[in-house]
Amino acid sequence: MNNLIGGLKRAVDLIRTTTTTTTTTTTTANVMVMEDDVVLSCDVLEYFSYASGLINVDRNEKPHQKKRMLHVASTELLTRPSFFIGNRDIALFVKTPTTTIKIDPASTATMTANSRTVVKTYAWMLSQAYVHEYLFALQKVVASDNGLDDASHDSTLHGCYFCEPYCYDHVAEWTLAKSKSRIMYPNVPRVTQTSGSGMTYASNPVTPIYQLFVPQEQFNTNGLSTMGESVIHAFDLPGSSTWSNHGPTLGYYVGVLVCVGFVVLSCLAKNKINRIQSGKKVRMKRR
Repeated sequence: MNNLIGGLKRAVDLIRTTTTTTTTTTTTANVMVMEDDVVLSCDVLEYFSYASGLINVDRNEKPHQKKRMLHVASTELLTRPSFFIGNRDIALFVKTPTTTIKIDPASTATMTANSRTVVKTYAWMLSQAYVHEYLFALQKVVASDNGLDDASHDSTLHGCYFCEPYCYDHVAEWTLAKSKSRIMYPNVPRVTQTSGSGMTYASNPVTPIYQLFVPQEQFNTNGLSTMGESVIHAFDLPGSSTWSNHGPTLGYYVGVLVCVGFVVLSCLAKNKINRIQSGKKVRMKRR
């Protein structure tokens, strides 16, 4: 995490000041973070170039144009499993071209971050605004006693579902989720990681990535439908193993209602069966 903080500080310094012999100006730029064990598709820079055009939308533009503005571009589409819906559920809501069965490799999906969205922090792009927010969050986590500092409701990771306070993946994902930032993904992965590397698994699965080339002008936002994003957010509670470390959410209440409903239906069914059985006994005695 300290290595990442050092790199981001240097990036912020480079963005902040471009000094010439006469003036010092502020540069508008995004920041790409790449770890040393990533394997990238040959068109990953074209993808990031396309994302830059959406990240750097002028804030003075019309509301429907500002709504497109991104904060982060990730390189692999992935969501954590929900208590009710599985890990790959998002694929059910991806818009696919009518001319082909396969997902268009030039299409992208954009969504508002929540507790289930995953950011592959070994190859991603941050907007200039989010770089500052992320760097501040990392420094605050490192400065705290245990990384979480849950005693303070305004702490960086207060309410976080995960148990790894010093994992910069969680810091990124949780800060994005709390601020409801927009994230873009390619519908076909543009990155994978060498086997056995990283913090997430003892031996990481090797993700198949796109091996051909898509130029920047052919990328398009044709991914997540409105209904798809609504479903993703309706079931934003991750798997049941994390229930001990968070406050109630919509998913929690849905789970409780399902359990209560099951108990009520079971009682009604049992009562109905008992009435039918008692009715049979009465008719048999009359005969």
